Amino acid sequence: MWAPYKKRASPRACDRCHRIKERCLFSSQQSQVCDRCARLNHDCKTERQALRPGRPSSFRPHKILNTFAETARFEEVHHPKSQAEDEGNEEENDVQSASGDQAMSDLDDGAMSACVPFPSDTRLFPLTEQIAQFPNIRHAVSGQETRLIEFILDQNGFVKFYVFGASFRPEMQRVLATQFLCTPELVTMGYLGMGGTIANSMGLLLGRHDDETTLKNTGRALKTLLRLVVSTPEGIAAALNLGLTLITFNQSRIGHHTLDIARAALRLVAPWYLNRRLTDYVEMDPNFLCTLFSETFECLCHRQIPTFRYRVPVPDRVDRYYGISRSLLPVLYDICVFSHSLRFRRRPKRHQQDHSSYTTGQDLAEDDNVEGTRGGPDEENYQDGDCETWAHLLAAVDEFLWTHKLHEQFEQSAALSASEFIYMGLQAWCYQATARLILHQLGPSTAHSKCLRRAIAESILTKVQQIRQMELYGSRYILFAYFIAMTEMERSEVTDDDVLGQMVELTSGVARASCYSMKAFLDYFWSARGQDPQTLWLDLVSSGPKFSIGL
Repeated sequence: MWAPYKKRASPRACDRCHRIKERCLFSSQQSQVCDRCARLNHDCKTERQALRPGRPSSFRPHKILNTFAETARFEEVHHPKSQAEDEGNEEENDVQSASGDQAMSDLDDGAMSACVPFPSDTRLFPLTEQIAQFPNIRHAVSGQETRLIEFILDQNGFVKFYVFGASFRPEMQRVLATQFLCTPELVTMGYLGMGGTIANSMGLLLGRHDDETTLKNTGRALKTLLRLVVSTPEGIAAALNLGLTLITFNQSRIGHHTLDIARAALRLVAPWYLNRRLTDYVEMDPNFLCTLFSETFECLCHRQIPTFRYRVPVPDRVDRYYGISRSLLPVLYDICVFSHSLRFRRRPKRHQQDHSSYTTGQDLAEDDNVEGTRGGPDEENYQDGDCETWAHLLAAVDEFLWTHKLHEQFEQSAALSASEFIYMGLQAWCYQATARLILHQLGPSTAHSKCLRRAIAESILTKVQQIRQMELYGSRYILFAYFIAMTEMERSEVTDDDVLGQMVELTSGVARASCYSMKAFLDYFWSARGQDPQTLWLDLVSSGPKFSIGL
């Protein structure tokens, strides 16, 4: 009996389909290019070495767990608490452990706690009064941990270090309190780990938050994030809150591997975001935007591709962390794609104006185990179309007119102070100039481009100094721009105390580990450039000291 023709499957998938675990199909027996590569205009090749049959796993949680080696050691060796605490809290610990296991079981089934937004005018303290109204947190926090949670939710405590102006403190307090009161089984360990690290750095005594306990709580929070299964927008909001909490701990204590944590959180968001299923509340959640910026900064440094391309909402909004700088996220994504393609000597795909068909960054990524041999941004290393793409991206960066957009955003924000208004304009200008500087570093290397990069870096540092002199208390969220500008400075022009001191000041002292790791990489880069003036700092990230961009 005659049967209709079926597309043949390749006996061995091409490298791109194999990378993202897609089925590799061919329209005809004579086709040399698979259907997916033909549709996306990709080079269809099968050059990888066949080690053993089977598809690669796309996500390996153990790699992220290994980023907290100290945490794993404390989690396994010191899992029992001290004898004195066991005698007093044995029954409470059993109840807390049982409730945690039940919570993870509920999450696996797709269930989430009923989430009621925490009203901004409700009294927060003492926390024991709120526990009576929210019974689901009785087993999540012990008596010794209550003071630490109160510190995290206090506008004059933890909150003031993470917003650059007082006008944004009530909103951040509301989000932190809402997530804690609605999903304590998810965020409590992350709050305790993050708050314990910050309290230790400030010399505060707020219950039991020694290094062992802090690392143990953070390890449990990381495992919760990796095991999390979400089926509602409220679940995504809790996952983003937990991810940003772990990023904050990492920047304060570890100093690197922020990219792994950000991707672990954003992988939960990607299916919802790409299918446009997110509600306005979740999509505009500041935790989402801050996590996106963290991943984008890390991808720019490591020449990788973010999880997905951000869609700027219309009308745009003001964020408590990055002001109006969110409009640059799509351009920064395109720069990551361009830089990644140069790293592997590959021509990037030009993006069209309609981004509705975008897939995740994995569709554009290749095998990261074999780097290119590009020694510097010379024009001879460019392939056909690279110069055109570079000029297109540079024009896209120059299109932003921050002054006009800034006034539009603040017409209905009369509560903001004059210093906050000026700060947002300076912050947005710095990120725009930083994107331009990175493009010139990736572009053809000439004497004119070197002078231009130097001028852009000096202008960024001038704006950063203006921000430092403003009456703002909290993180400035400008450290990435400062770091990129310092790569154009000479080692003899700066001192260790000035560079490190300014980094710590820009983060309000809560991202010291990241500041130290960034300073170590700058020293490594300056030393390498002293031997070869054509050295590009992006080419040294994989071989130099590990670092993560602070807040």
